[in-house]
Amino acid sequence: MMRARQRRRALQLRKIAMCKKGLLAAKIVMAMNSLKARHYLTRADVLPIDETPWAHIKATKQDGAAMQLMGITWGAFDVLLTTFSPIIEALWESRKSGSDNKRGAGRRRLLKACDVLALTLAWIHVPTYTVMLMLVFGLPPGSCSGYLKDGKTVLLQTFRAIPEARVEWPSPEKMKEYAELISGRQPELQGVFAFVDGLNLAIFEPPYGIEQNAY
Repeated sequence: MMRARQRRRALQLRKIAMCKKGLLAAKIVMAMNSLKARHYLTRADVLPIDETPWAHIKATKQDGAAMQLMGITWGAFDVLLTTFSPIIEALWESRKSGSDNKRGAGRRRLLKACDVLALTLAWIHVPTYTVMLMLVFGLPPGSCSGYLKDGKTVLLQTFRAIPEARVEWPSPEKMKEYAELISGRQPELQGVFAFVDGLNLAIFEPPYGIEQNAY
């Protein structure tokens, strides 16, 4: 009889412990959701579009600031914008007319074509969290995500439409000319006509240390 009571008591204690764990887990989930809600960036948290850091950079037109934010000068920006603007305007117009039922149809646009190009270039150039771009351009998360999606799609089309933006191999004559210039400064580098930053390829390992260091 005593052992039966002890077993029932132990079972009750285990149930109580499980209930406490469940309540604790529920409280943790509720606290995490509460934190997310408090830290969610909204329209009211960012500056008006015409008072943002980007608006000031755009108004002053200083190449130094453009290089820091977008990685290009204003002259290069204007060249890109000439092709970028009509493509993205056509995309937006198709949504307005109902031929494209994607996100954003019928909504008032916060940014112009030049702003979206700047946002996209900044996203590519600046190694930062997207929330920083939201603060710089005055955008809540949903709008920032949508404009970036459009901007990346249209920027790719823009580069494809600009002949000067193409990446092409030089002619055999130019390869020889470049190789001679490079070997003139680095005699250990023979037959090298170009360098590609950020590319990692397996190559044959030269037998001599000096030659290895040169490559």
